[in-house]
Amino acid sequence: MLNNGNYTVDLSGIEPGNYNFTVKHNTETVSASGSFQILEYNIEQQFLNADILKLKSVANNTSGKTFFSNETAKLTEELLEDNRYATIQKSTKNIVPLIDWKYLLGLIAISLFIEWFLRKYNGLI
Repeated sequence: MLNNGNYTVDLSGIEPGNYNFTVKHNTETVSASGSFQILEYNIEQQFLNADILKLKSVANNTSGKTFFSNETAKLTEELLEDNRYATIQKSTKNIVPLIDWKYLLGLIAISLFIEWFLRKYNGLI
């Protein structure tokens, strides 16, 4: 890819090792060769310890506090006393009637119709 008069390439998918390259022009007999080495790199192993000064700076800029791993009791106490993290309980009630009145009304209407029909059929009305 041409970028400000320079060619760049993404080599992020290449395994670590030594590589040789040759760049040739399509129409002219100009070429250039070279070599490069890709080192094995693990970002997680670059820094073994936290930068305490930067962490304290971030805490001070955000109105926070810094705690170390041996101060877990102090951290727990601080979180329990902080009103910004108050316990909130939310509940929702879904009230469903035991008997659905629409179906009950339909059942009563059908029962009355059947009783009327049977009485009319038997000559009782």
